[in-house]
Amino acid sequence: MCDLVVSLGLTQSVVSRHLAYLKNNNVIEARREGTWMHYKIKPVQEAIVKQLLKGILDYGRSNTEFTDDLSNFNSSTKGC
Repeated sequence: MCDLVVSLGLTQSVVSRHLAYLKNNNVIEARREGTWMHYKIKPVQEAIVKQLLKGILDYGRSNTEFTDDLSNFNSSTKGC
C-alpha cells in the first residue's frame, strides 16, 4: 500500500479505504504480516481485472495525470 500512497500522493487512510472497497467486493484479498498488510487480486477475478486494467492503461496513455501517477509508481521505493 505504501507504494500507492507515494505514487498517487494520497494519504494512507484514503488508499486503505479504497483497498477495503475492493476487498469487500471480492476483487482483492488481504493478509497481515506483522504491521504490514499484503494485497493481491483474487484468482477468480484475475481475468476480469486484467481486462479492466488494459482498458484503463489504453485510455490513460493520453491522460497526463495518469501517466504522471504511473511514472511515480514505477520509480517509487519498493518495500517502503
